[in-house]
Amino acid sequence: MRKSFGIAAKLALAISLFAAPVGFTIYKLYKSQQVAIDFGDKEAQGNSYLGILRQAHGDLLAGADKAGIASAIATAEANFGDEMFSTELAQAAEATLQSGTVPEAAAAIRALIVQVGDKSNLILDPDLDSYYVMDLVLLKVPDLMDRVTEVANYARDHQQATGGGSYTITDVAEFLKLDGGFNTVVAGAAGSMDSAYKGSKDNGFGLADILPDRLGKSYEAMNNALAAFTASYINSELAGGTEKLDIAAIAAAETSGRDAVEAFGDANDAALDELLAARVNSFWADRFLTFSITFVLFVLAIVGTIYFIRRSVTRPVNDLAGLMEQLAEDRTDLTVGLTARGDELGRMARTVETFRQGIARRLELEAAAQAEAQRRETQLRDIQALCKEFDQAFVGAVGSMIGSAGDLEQQSEVMRSAAQTSGRHSESVSRLASIAAGNAQSIASAITEMSASISEIGRQAETATQTAETAVARASDIGRIVNGLTEVAGNVAGVLGLIRDIAGKTNLLALNATIEAARAGEAGRGFNVVATEVKSLAKQTTDATAEIEAQIAGVQRTAQEAAAAISEITSVINGMNESTGAIFAAVTQQSAATQEIVRNVTEATAKTQEVASVIGEVKTAANTTGERSDRVLEVAGSVNGQAGSLKSVVEQFLGQLISTAGQGKQATGQRRVA
Repeated sequence: MRKSFGIAAKLALAISLFAAPVGFTIYKLYKSQQVAIDFGDKEAQGNSYLGILRQAHGDLLAGADKAGIASAIATAEANFGDEMFSTELAQAAEATLQSGTVPEAAAAIRALIVQVGDKSNLILDPDLDSYYVMDLVLLKVPDLMDRVTEVANYARDHQQATGGGSYTITDVAEFLKLDGGFNTVVAGAAGSMDSAYKGSKDNGFGLADILPDRLGKSYEAMNNALAAFTASYINSELAGGTEKLDIAAIAAAETSGRDAVEAFGDANDAALDELLAARVNSFWADRFLTFSITFVLFVLAIVGTIYFIRRSVTRPVNDLAGLMEQLAEDRTDLTVGLTARGDELGRMARTVETFRQGIARRLELEAAAQAEAQRRETQLRDIQALCKEFDQAFVGAVGSMIGSAGDLEQQSEVMRSAAQTSGRHSESVSRLASIAAGNAQSIASAITEMSASISEIGRQAETATQTAETAVARASDIGRIVNGLTEVAGNVAGVLGLIRDIAGKTNLLALNATIEAARAGEAGRGFNVVATEVKSLAKQTTDATAEIEAQIAGVQRTAQEAAAAISEITSVINGMNESTGAIFAAVTQQSAATQEIVRNVTEATAKTQEVASVIGEVKTAANTTGERSDRVLEVAGSVNGQAGSLKSVVEQFLGQLISTAGQGKQATGQRRVA
């Protein structure tokens, strides 16, 4: 089954392996978003539990039946307590309601409220609007209800204790302390409301600025009721005023205030539920949007990958397979594409193109082989014809060869005589060539020594040229230094002129000072002495400056003369350099000419020696020729006898060759038929 598993399917399987990490990433994203959703859901459960506890707390302070309150707490604990870890505190609150006082029961309920707020994540709420609404629900509203009840109970208790009489300063202080705590909680509630309003400006859940609409009226009603409650006792004697304490008015204001606080708490419960629901819905919407986009992108990626595989892999592979099937049928009039690609398919395409070229070459070779077979068949026919012609011509040729053998005997005798004469002349030429070679060798040695002398002269001339160039460079450097010295001397002269001007002005000032000292009489005598000394110093400065200028002028003249002399030296050295260069060039040319002469003389010597050697070989060859001439005479005699034998052998060979050509022609025809 794996053999039928196509490339596209294999690539798809390989790509699908990448879906595992993608799926794991999506799963982790789902879990992280689910954590936020569960966080919000738990806050909503906690708010529901807190609504029941706040109602129970209000009913307890209003004097409702404790058994009913305990039953409500037990029901709420059964519905929401598993995730709040509040079982022990709930049971403690129920027990306190059965056997404890109202303050003890209120404290137990408040402890349960704090536990639920902590474990339901409300205290950890990340959004400012819902956080401060939670603060109102969890802390401020129960505190307000407790504070209203404490103030009213304190007033009632002291009214009953004194019978409406006067109060001690301690009573007033304690009452004002309770009033201060009450006002602090009211101010804290106002601060939480302000922060909640600010946080709801842009909560990102589509509920911007909903809190003023949801809480504004109940908050205003609560503030009015609490203000009326404060007004019912603030001017009383118990509060440090002058009016009698009106317990009935305080009780009525207490009830109205507690009801207003409870209504405000209900409004906060509803607003908090709405905010939490909006947040959870936003999380759900974000997750839906995220997974929708992820799914769409994943599908697009799969579709794009499949399209890319089909276009870039599957289709080219199928095209190459089709081309190879056609090549198997010896079709070479095909165009192989994809050869320009740099990947594996490009390599496959280039390989297929190589196969196509190989098949085309094979077909060409087969055609050439057929043509060669036809050519050989024609050639065999031609060989048969030529053999017949050769047979006819050979008979005449053998007869001619026999006649020529006689002529060969006569010519061999003549050649032996000429060889003897050549040997005698070769001895004379060899002796003269040896003498010429010795003379040429002597000339070559003399010219070689002359070439070495010329080379030494050239080397010395080249050294002189380099020395002259170095002298020119050093003279140029000295010229630049002398010119710099001249410029420095000029600058010093300028500075001396400035000093001379300053000395003149100093002298003039000293003269003016002397005149002014003379006018001053006895009082200016000391100043006159100083002026005279300054004048003397100015004169000395002027004289010294003149002397320095004279010295500087001498330095400048000397520097100019040195510069002129260096310039002349540079010109002379340049002339020497040019002359030396000309000498070096001439010596170089002479050396080249001398070397050419040496080469020619050496070559002439070698050729002379070669001539002597060749003459010696000629002499040897002449002797050998004489010896061979005798042998030729013997061979010419045997040629006549062998010519007859050769004729019979050739006739037999031609007969066999014609027979073999006929068999080859028959075999070629059989191969062509096959």
